[in-house]
Amino acid sequence: DRKQDCETRAAYRWLENHAPHHASLQPVYLGDNLYAKPPMCRNILHHGADFLLRVKTADHTPLFDYLHGLELPTHTRIEKTPGRKNPNRKYRYRWSEHGLPLTADREPLEAYYLELEVHNLGQPRPTACFRFITSLKPDADNIEELVRCGRAR
Repeated sequence: DRKQDCETRAAYRWLENHAPHHASLQPVYLGDNLYAKPPMCRNILHHGADFLLRVKTADHTPLFDYLHGLELPTHTRIEKTPGRKNPNRKYRYRWSEHGLPLTADREPLEAYYLELEVHNLGQPRPTACFRFITSLKPDADNIEELVRCGRAR
């Protein structure tokens, strides 16, 4: 699609023109699925920055094929809405401890995977699911912050 092509090209131009000036700040570039492609990720890394990008299962089949059946670390938090007696939301975070291949290429770019499922307690299916790839190593101490940053894009 032409609009996406123009938007992607604009992002590459922005990185070429501005990323060198911001490299000392050690930025983390946030974006949606449009930017979560190996060439863009490599470009960001080339400029000394990190990335945290939203991904969709349909556009990252090799990654999600690799994830299928993989046991990932999990962190769960139950939250109570103010004024209610019982907790009503469960937040389930999952992440990869190692970089996972984004493509089926011979030498694929690897990134860490993050996921947040939001459940209304008492309902069998999640009400929302957010998935990301990142160059930052996730762990139990930073997973909630990484997901908050990714969602704030």
